[in-house]
Amino acid sequence: MVAEGVLLGIITGLIARRKISNLMRIRLSWIWLGVVLAIIYLGIAYFMPTAIWQDYDYGLVFFGAFYFLLFVFLWKNKHLPGMLLFTAGFLLSFLVGIINIASIPVEIPWLTKVIQKPWSGGGTFSIANFLISLGVFWLVFRTMTKPDHTTKLTSVRCMRL
Repeated sequence: MVAEGVLLGIITGLIARRKISNLMRIRLSWIWLGVVLAIIYLGIAYFMPTAIWQDYDYGLVFFGAFYFLLFVFLWKNKHLPGMLLFTAGFLLSFLVGIINIASIPVEIPWLTKVIQKPWSGGGTFSIANFLISLGVFWLVFRTMTKPDHTTKLTSVRCMRL
């Protein structure tokens, strides 16, 4: 879902006749934490399907650490456009995870996979995924369509010497 949000943001930004180079102006705070989150996520994605965590509660510890650090990272970057939508999506995803850990895995009709993808490849996605993708789209689109600082003319004044 994040890839679709980025791609749609770039396409609409280009349609609005803006520059893709404006994306270089995104200033993430605590970028090192983003790298740590990516490593933790890749570790979870790699080790979860294997039988390593089936006998131990390591998976729960890593998921808890991942979400805690993710919310710290999102809090530090809340000034960026779209971050509130992004955070709301992760909060809903976290809520579903907590509900599924606390009891037998449940299907919450309004939170889990309910929206059908209209393009080929199909599949479904949840409202949480939609909010995450919408937040990423808004971040990319608003960053691309933000006017350059060099094109702003604030005032013209005559100076006497």
